[in-house]
Parts: sequence; C-alpha cells; structure tokens
Amino acid sequence: MRLRFREAGIKRLETVASEKISAETHLLKEKEEHLKEIEVLRAQEDRNNEATRFAMENLQLKEEIRRLKSFCMEGEREQMSEQIMVLENKLLEALDWKFMHETDLVRVQVFTFFSVIIFSCV
Repeated sequence: MRLRFREAGIKRLETVASEKISAETHLLKEKEEHLKEIEVLRAQEDRNNEATRFAMENLQLKEEIRRLKSFCMEGEREQMSEQIMVLENKLLEALDWKFMHETDLVRVQVFTFFSVIIFSCV
C-alpha cells in the first residue's frame, strides 16, 4: 500500500521535472495522497488493535479451557463433590443437634414456668 503511494509520488515528480504539471499542482496532489495514506494507516492500526485484542481473548479462553480440562481429568470434580457431601452431612448433624437442644431448652422453660405457677398457688 505504501509502495503504491510512493510510486504515485515519483510519477508526479517526473511530470513536474518534465514540466507537464506545475509544482503547485504537484504539491496539492501530494498533499491529497498523504492524507489518503494517513487514512489507510489509521485503518490498519485500528485493525491491528482489534487483532491484538482478539489474540489476547483467544489466549485467555485457551487457558480457561486447559484449566477446565485438567479440572475434569484430575478427578478434582469428584473430590469436590465428595467434600460437599461431607460438609452437607456435618451441617445436617449440627442443625439436628441445635434442634434437639433447643427442644430441651423449651421443655426446661415450660417446666420452670409451670413450677413457678404451681408453687405460687400453694
């Protein structure tokens, strides 16, 4: 692309040298060509930034896939599932214990309440 712009500039200089066009016309055309070249380079830069962003995203996704594959292959999933089941059982045991002791506490409070009522009546 840049080569094409340079070749066009060389041709214009040759026509100026052979006095087919004026130097002023040459400068105006050269300015237009430089503006076009700048636009092309900016577009290439934008595409390059996009390509870089896509490449980084691809690397991140590949790493995530690798991590997930190793997670499944190494049996970590099963280990975590077993650990979750153990923790669930411990939680149920703790809740049962708490429920049993709360029930005992309520019984003691009810007994105490009735004992106070009975002794106050006597």
